[in-house]
Amino acid sequence: MVTDLLGSILQEVARALKIPELHPDSNNSCRIKLKEGIEIQLELDRGGNYLVLGTELGVLPGGKYRENLFKEGMKANALPYPINGTLAYSRATNNLILFEKIPIRTATGEQVASIIPLFVEKAKVWAESLRRSELPPIAQAYTSDRQSGGMFGLKP
Repeated sequence: MVTDLLGSILQEVARALKIPELHPDSNNSCRIKLKEGIEIQLELDRGGNYLVLGTELGVLPGGKYRENLFKEGMKANALPYPINGTLAYSRATNNLILFEKIPIRTATGEQVASIIPLFVEKAKVWAESLRRSELPPIAQAYTSDRQSGGMFGLKP
């Protein structure tokens, strides 16, 4: 039954994004290669309660850069909703990953399709920063001024 629900949501996502039909594989997951160069995977979590969108952003180097990137990732994860995905570290692949969990029972294809562009934009920023061994340029938005002022700490 959950697989049928996943299949239905994937069909709605495909229609909303105007892409060919999507179907879950035998592992209840589906990969989508987007023209932006990002590949996202949609799958059910182990309990079958959440639809998880995920993407690998790149392999993490060692050293101070890695430590600083983790700090920026924690700041990004602490932003108020919507944060357009949660950053995490995969020990198995030594990759920085981005994921979003959506309750499967209330998820709709339109909802998932509306999340994907913002999710992909965040993935692109972090993946490019990682590729260049730089901290994401959006770090300015995480300062305490963000909460007391306008966007990027600018006050009207």
